[in-house]
Amino acid sequence: MKYVPNILSITRIVLAVTLLLVAPLSRQFFVIYVVCGISDIADGIIARRFKVTSAFGSRLDSIGDVVLTLIMLYIILPIILLPIWLLVWIFLIIVLRFISVGIAIYRYRKPTLLHTILNRAVAMALFLFPFSLVLRNTLTIPIILTTIASVAAIEELLIIIQAPTLDPNVKSYRAAISGNDSRNP
Repeated sequence: MKYVPNILSITRIVLAVTLLLVAPLSRQFFVIYVVCGISDIADGIIARRFKVTSAFGSRLDSIGDVVLTLIMLYIILPIILLPIWLLVWIFLIIVLRFISVGIAIYRYRKPTLLHTILNRAVAMALFLFPFSLVLRNTLTIPIILTTIASVAAIEELLIIIQAPTLDPNVKSYRAAISGNDSRNP
């Protein structure tokens, strides 16, 4: 059981790459995509349930999240034909995320992506977004998603800059600054 969460994270990375080989928004695409989502949820639940969490596993999970997100951007952006201003906005969010990682490396000597409530909300919204494309292709959903992602990216940057200690599982900016216990139950 010790290695199952890491195997699930690695599986998510491999399956994310496999998405590049199937037709976007096809049945095969959604089957692979849903398995990626299930593996993302399952790896954390299993790691916590069986007390096999590790710094390596946490980083591997974050790498899996980044790989899946970048591949999905590569696949989905050409399909939805967003206006240039929205593409620039998305690019700036990505830049802000890289700046946060860079500051974390400088300040804490390790790259870190935080598991805040806002970041989890963005992850869930990003995961559900491709399903919305089957129903309707409007700008409303991408604008809402980009707005939430912007707030989450700014929150993460502020936490990394201002928190006295680094806790990847911090729930919010307020919890990080006040030093409240941010562990998930």
